[in-house]
Amino acid sequence: MRTEVADSALVELLAQLRRIGSEPVPPAELDAAKSALVGSFPLSIETAGEVASQVAMMKLYGLPADYLRTYRTRLAAVSAAQALAAAKSTIRPSQTLVVVVGDAAKLYPKLQKIAPVTLVDVEGKPMSPSDLEAKAAAVAAPLDLDLSKLVARTDSFAVMVQGNPLGYTRRALEKTPAGFRYTDQTQIAAFVQQSSEVTFSDKVEMQALKQTGKVQGQEMKVDVDYAGGRAKGSASVPSPQGLKTTAVDAALPAGAIDDNAVQAIVPALKWSPAAKFTFNIFSASKNAVRPATLAVTGTEKVTVPAGTFDAYRAELTGGDQPVTMYVTSAAPYRVVKIAVAGTPLEIVLVK
Repeated sequence: MRTEVADSALVELLAQLRRIGSEPVPPAELDAAKSALVGSFPLSIETAGEVASQVAMMKLYGLPADYLRTYRTRLAAVSAAQALAAAKSTIRPSQTLVVVVGDAAKLYPKLQKIAPVTLVDVEGKPMSPSDLEAKAAAVAAPLDLDLSKLVARTDSFAVMVQGNPLGYTRRALEKTPAGFRYTDQTQIAAFVQQSSEVTFSDKVEMQALKQTGKVQGQEMKVDVDYAGGRAKGSASVPSPQGLKTTAVDAALPAGAIDDNAVQAIVPALKWSPAAKFTFNIFSASKNAVRPATLAVTGTEKVTVPAGTFDAYRAELTGGDQPVTMYVTSAAPYRVVKIAVAGTPLEIVLVK
């Protein structure tokens, strides 16, 4: 959702929440919604991988064994009275807690007019309105990198969910005449198939991003060139409303890193038990630059399929979700494990 219309969209959302619990859904709307859901369901179980994903979801939520077999029949039988009763028992507009994620400096004045607003940073720590001005003005300086540590390598990872393997990712850095090429091939069950390629110079100046794949059945493609202090191109990525295409054209501060290339530069960072790195990351899908911080919060032994390693535990904040990286405490500073905050997802080094 665009920042410019977030407040009006929220007003309408709250109005619809009040309405759905106070009046029956019109027959035509209910029939259309049921038909769409009943008709589209087979498309979600076309392949063996998609069926396996649905079965895994059933197990995770403790649903009955006949849930998938009877899903369409039960859904088609829902009446307007049942929908209204469910809405009344579960939706409480006066107690609604709405989480809005975005440019707080622009959103805060608008949202204040609708309801009380609590500001927090990406780690959930309280902020004040004055913090927004300081944060907006902050631009991270280019990283101080040990470029001799950037060498060709390939790492293979398993993607784990609650301890069970659900996919893989293969990441490789190779030398090119113009600098480096960093590639990432990822597959997570039937949900995500993605291929990324980031090229950058010997001085880690971004050159291009090429990305293709599918996310939950929706095609995605990102094609961005970096030159003359700007990022230009296009990004077509999935959203709840369908494929969203963004024209990419943004000014970049010196030293900005494409958000797909952060792991590529990890070996070149100057690690220590108290290390803290602040840098700018660029997200093509959002057409925006954001400051990010990667800070060591401790050391520990980490056991993954590739072995047991002494590692720094480093928290990466500033992106869409906080991420914990486990990086070997001795060169070549390999990432051996990644954990995404608030999810059961872990990425562990296999070889």
